[in-house]
Amino acid sequence: STGTRDLVYLLLRIGISDLLSQTHERPPLILDDPLIHLDRSRQTSMLDQLCKISSEAQVLLFTKDEFAKSWFQEMLPTMGRDNHTLIELRL
Repeated sequence: STGTRDLVYLLLRIGISDLLSQTHERPPLILDDPLIHLDRSRQTSMLDQLCKISSEAQVLLFTKDEFAKSWFQEMLPTMGRDNHTLIELRL
């Protein structure tokens, strides 16, 4: 399915960023709607995983998905606002 393929691509990108890091410092991950085709359960799991990765690397997640936005708004108080920020861009 499209969601499974997108999930595999995202996991490969995360793995490649680890391999490219020679100094054990991860390069930033810049992601543009990588979770849009995933079901809610997989989206939640990947958002949790991206938050874990963000403790070691900068993660920039661009999305128009309302679920990801609401998940982040709900989790932000528990994650700490010093390390995580939600910025809404309006056109």
